[in-house]
Amino acid sequence: MGLQLRNPFRWPLTVLGGIFVLLGETVFTGQAYRQWPAEFSPLTHYHSDLGMTVGGPPGANTALGAQYYNAGQVFIGLAVILFIGGLYVYYTGDRRRDALLTIGQLAGIFIGIALIMNGVYSLDFETGHAIWVIPMFLGITVGLVPINAALYAYPGFPRWIAGYGVLVAILPLGRYLLMYVTADPLFIAEWILIYAAFVWIFLVTIDAFRRGVLSNRFKRTSEAHQRDSTPNPFRRPLTVLGGLFLLLGEAFFTGMAYSHWPGAFSPLSNFHSDLGGTVASGRGANTALGAQFYDAGQVFQGLALILFVGGLYVYYTRSRRRNAVLVAGQLVGLFVGVALIMNGIYSVDFDGHAAWVIPLFFALSATLILLNIVLYGHPQFPRVAAVYGGLVGLIPPVMLYVTTPLLESPFVVEWILIYGAMLWMLLVVVDVLSGEMQQSNYGASETAEG
Repeated sequence: MGLQLRNPFRWPLTVLGGIFVLLGETVFTGQAYRQWPAEFSPLTHYHSDLGMTVGGPPGANTALGAQYYNAGQVFIGLAVILFIGGLYVYYTGDRRRDALLTIGQLAGIFIGIALIMNGVYSLDFETGHAIWVIPMFLGITVGLVPINAALYAYPGFPRWIAGYGVLVAILPLGRYLLMYVTADPLFIAEWILIYAAFVWIFLVTIDAFRRGVLSNRFKRTSEAHQRDSTPNPFRRPLTVLGGLFLLLGEAFFTGMAYSHWPGAFSPLSNFHSDLGGTVASGRGANTALGAQFYDAGQVFQGLALILFVGGLYVYYTRSRRRNAVLVAGQLVGLFVGVALIMNGIYSVDFDGHAAWVIPLFFALSATLILLNIVLYGHPQFPRVAAVYGGLVGLIPPVMLYVTTPLLESPFVVEWILIYGAMLWMLLVVVDVLSGEMQQSNYGASETAEG
């Protein structure tokens, strides 16, 4: 129990996801509200109006305010996926009850994806926005009903929370029915629905924290049967989930941003972050939608990197010195994740871009060097991969000495650094997965022998 309390990244995934959901709403939506240039009220505005920069009857946010809001939707979307995926801790082995929970999880994962796409297709893109936002709200009904039906029957779960969750699930249907009957936008109804759902997430997070952190009841009631059941992808080590999400984010979001670039684009003449800019420069500019995809990807990958780095506790050993160096690398790596998120807000269109991107690269250098010093001496980690990771970490200092001024460094060096670091992450993910498979096979052989 003490070890779990000392390291939050050992907490159940649903607890981490719930905390990130609530943190994302507080920070990002709060900052978006602060940037709104005029009067703003839940009685006259939708929640998503905070992400709109195109003027209209409800008004419009500043460019930076909209960046904060849309970044928050991406951050919260991934956090919802983590929260919902982590609900596997409430499996009991009862096929019908677990099937209900799984159905609800699938709907909940769709809600997370829809939130992410809501951060891409803000109200500035009305057609794309409606395609995602309406199914997202209806997905709350589809997801929360089976989830709370399953939780209602879970031993010791507060039944009033499950009952409250069902009431929240009904709210979208009531809202759209009233809108149809009254022809009134019912702005306040959307806010009630959103924050009622956040309250439910908070309550489930508290229950999961009580069971999975303050006690070991999840281990006694849920995890035992998982050894003999179908593997759940969300039961993978945190560093594996984070690494895979980061690589997926790069492939999808950066790929979509590149596909929307209107002219010639090359790593020989453009920085990676040029894909997130809409203001014309000597290197060109992206379309508004292309920049939205890129900036969303930076936020998505930033949170994924935080998960990846936090999950590296799997490489802790009994050596206090080695662990201390690893923890130092993790702390710097967490800053890199935060800087990536801020890079998705302060794109190249904003003056604050340089204030985040330069420390990001040098913090990435320190992270890779510190982590690979430790991994080189780890009894199971491939030394070749550790040497490679350390060499990638030396790229930012090299950029400093070959650059005048710093921000006009050779474009291709930045691309080598970014994709070199991602290749190293892939090697770590493969190493963790292979180690997990070896342990599984060892356990299976022991059972057969017994």
